[in-house]
Amino acid sequence: MCGVGAALALRAEVGIGALRAAVAQLAERQQHRGPDGEGVWDDGQACALSHRRLAVLDLSPAGAQPMRDPGGRYTISYNGELYNFLELRGALEACGRSFRSHSDTEVLLAAWAEWGPACLTRLDGMFAFALWDSAERRLHLARDRAGEKPLFYAQVGGMLVVASELRAIAALPGRSWDLDARGVFDYLALRYVPAPRSILDGVYALEPGTRLVVDGGSPDTDVARLPARRYFAFDRLVDPVAAAPEAQADALEDALLRSIERRLLSDVPLGAFLSSGVDSSLVCALAARRLKRELRTFCAGFAGSDALDDETAGARRIADAL
Repeated sequence: MCGVGAALALRAEVGIGALRAAVAQLAERQQHRGPDGEGVWDDGQACALSHRRLAVLDLSPAGAQPMRDPGGRYTISYNGELYNFLELRGALEACGRSFRSHSDTEVLLAAWAEWGPACLTRLDGMFAFALWDSAERRLHLARDRAGEKPLFYAQVGGMLVVASELRAIAALPGRSWDLDARGVFDYLALRYVPAPRSILDGVYALEPGTRLVVDGGSPDTDVARLPARRYFAFDRLVDPVAAAPEAQADALEDALLRSIERRLLSDVPLGAFLSSGVDSSLVCALAARRLKRELRTFCAGFAGSDALDDETAGARRIADAL
């Protein structure tokens, strides 16, 4: 989990100093998301990016962010992991692209430079990012298909500000925040606030499977009305399975194994959260089978909690059996 930060001047009177201060504060407020490094970048005029790094792939400085492409046109602050980055890297090398790191960030940046926003349909992973296009003077925001990685944005003091966490935006000076009545209702009813709303009035969450484009120096920009462009929707998927139950079970196991295997690529030790439920138990069992070694598992419990709410004993039995 990394921390993305961005600030874009919407009005001409917003100076680079204000942008730099905003992204520096966003990085500070998201320090817990990335203890392995901090980076800031700006174009000297209209856009600034920050990043808090939790290193998973390529622990070297070559994987640090914000990262620029070799041509200098694109700069990205990215949170997430691309499970198919090696396949994408091979396809990009066939297009003539070269790489200096082992990071998926560099692959994503090259994919955008090669294919533009259409690259989003090729990505298999969890991600949220802010990408500055210096040629078109546009800030691009994107979020993964299922919305695993969060991305919030708001207008503060003539700037569009972007962060991985709502509270990082809420802490910025220059604007006070009220609760969003519909957001509160949704939270009480659903235990979460569906995008594009948030619990705060004026702070918006980018919807899963969408991207957003914001032009720099656009004083008439209404952040509440920015049109998200959908690149993926689950309701477009058609279930192709028409086989016998046994064949369906085999197909499901194969799909789970392939999915889990993609998620086991890491340059740091791996672990998994384990409850006593079917889902996490199945994932951990298949991961341990694929790793062919002991898998470290973790479960949270609360002292004095009702036995019906405490899954630690069941999780321990499952962990011992793995």
